[in-house]
Amino acid sequence: MPESKIDEAYLEEVSGLRNEGDFIKCFDWVIVGFQTNPFKKIEKKAITDIIEVTRENKISLFLKDSIYKAYPELPIMKEFPERR
Repeated sequence: MPESKIDEAYLEEVSGLRNEGDFIKCFDWVIVGFQTNPFKKIEKKAITDIIEVTRENKISLFLKDSIYKAYPELPIMKEFPERR
């Protein structure tokens, strides 16, 4: 497996979502997975932050299988948004 790299700017953006007020509420679905080509791993803290932010704002969350291969202890999140 290639060496994993974490995009620090991305992590700062994810961590800052809580402070963006209504911006996050414009999403009804978030899908999270590792970038595959070239491979980039997302830090576990960023994923748990995304889980918390989506729960707080009642946003559907789908974690791709690549997340569970790296972090099998995370809760299974394979939600779909409600049809409008």
